[in-house]
Amino acid sequence: MSLGRFRVLVPALVSVLVAGCGGGSSGSGSSGGGPATVNFTFSPATPTVVAAQIGSGAFTTETVSSNGLSLSLPSGTTNFAVAYVCNPPAVAFGGQQMIAPYESVVEASTTDGTSFTLPCPSSVLGSGVGLSGSTGQTGSLAVNVNASGIPSATSVSAIAENGNSASAWGATTVNASGSFAAPVGSDRVEVFATASSSNFIETVVAARAFPNQTVPGSLNGGAAVVLGAADETTPQPITFRNVPTGFLPGLVTVTLNMGPVSYLLGDGTTQYDALPATALESGDYYTLNAAAIRALPSSGGPAFPQLAEVVVTANSTSGGPMTFDPPAPWIYAGPTPDPWPTFDFSGYTGFAGQSGVYDTGSVYWTTNGGLGNYSVSVSASANYLHGATSLTVPDLSGLQGFLSPPGSGTQVTWTAQIFQNSNGFMQPEQPNSTVPSVLNSGGYNEP
Repeated sequence: MSLGRFRVLVPALVSVLVAGCGGGSSGSGSSGGGPATVNFTFSPATPTVVAAQIGSGAFTTETVSSNGLSLSLPSGTTNFAVAYVCNPPAVAFGGQQMIAPYESVVEASTTDGTSFTLPCPSSVLGSGVGLSGSTGQTGSLAVNVNASGIPSATSVSAIAENGNSASAWGATTVNASGSFAAPVGSDRVEVFATASSSNFIETVVAARAFPNQTVPGSLNGGAAVVLGAADETTPQPITFRNVPTGFLPGLVTVTLNMGPVSYLLGDGTTQYDALPATALESGDYYTLNAAAIRALPSSGGPAFPQLAEVVVTANSTSGGPMTFDPPAPWIYAGPTPDPWPTFDFSGYTGFAGQSGVYDTGSVYWTTNGGLGNYSVSVSASANYLHGATSLTVPDLSGLQGFLSPPGSGTQVTWTAQIFQNSNGFMQPEQPNSTVPSVLNSGGYNEP
């Protein structure tokens, strides 16, 4: 089964998340506004370290209480920033430990609001026997799954979720049993059958939900879960309209969102597979990430393919046909190679006059043969930027717990993305909403 199918849900912006200091002439936000208190909630996990910046002051370390943070802004100051690092527990992979530190900085204005939800992954999970990402107390959950009645099935898996804790189990056969460490209490357990795919992303072909399963204990009261025709998925059409010249529709990835947890259902170009009613619970919704893609000459050389994308992320509770109208495209050659690069977002007018616009830039790199996966991301709202068009990845390495830059010669991947989210900047996802964006990606060797 493919690593990374099961993961903690992070909102759409995390594909290229969050904000940087030194990002153009954003100023201190010192015009107007009385004293204000700004509240942040981290979900689902608590960061290992947090720092904040008020106006144009320096970042200082803050203390998180009850998974939240409050900042007091003096009269006349509207701009602020929060930086944080999440260190999900290491995952055993191939007999070794895989880590994925995640550093984010969010720059906003009181014009964006005074309450924000910031994503912090609690686990880095793949599908594998006994693989657990639960952050709370765990107990053994025995499972017995038989999907031999699903013609296309090649493997089975299960996830257990309780509040902000979750864990997963899987097997590369269609009839398997075992046990895994699941969150203690009354869990929701979802069982899946998947089929192999030539796109290296397996497709869910059947599923069923089991609410209120006691852990420690046995799924389904110890009886085998036998998946059959009533549990199979139903194909739903995907339609792209008004695709820009030179762009080609790419794969649409589909995830099922179950509270703080998402599960990758598969991908497609002309259709996706909706789950049966028996696999869904109140509050569940699909996220379909659709992109049309254009290959560009790579400024980083042949080792770093460069792409421009027009993207629509749609959340839906219906599981019905989906139609995507991508925004006007944006072509960007990328930042100048630097340990902390600056991204230029000038020249794009596709979201002019619309609310909920924000810019993001991110860098990613790996170490130790891919067992160390690092990301630093920057994002700033249009209200924070006050017309500025650049963002610099902040150097917070002088603060304890924040990431050091990649070493010289390291291969760095970058993404730059502009979003228009009518839900608001850093607000919780809505089950039925659409977020268009434009994206460019590439890479370079660290100087």
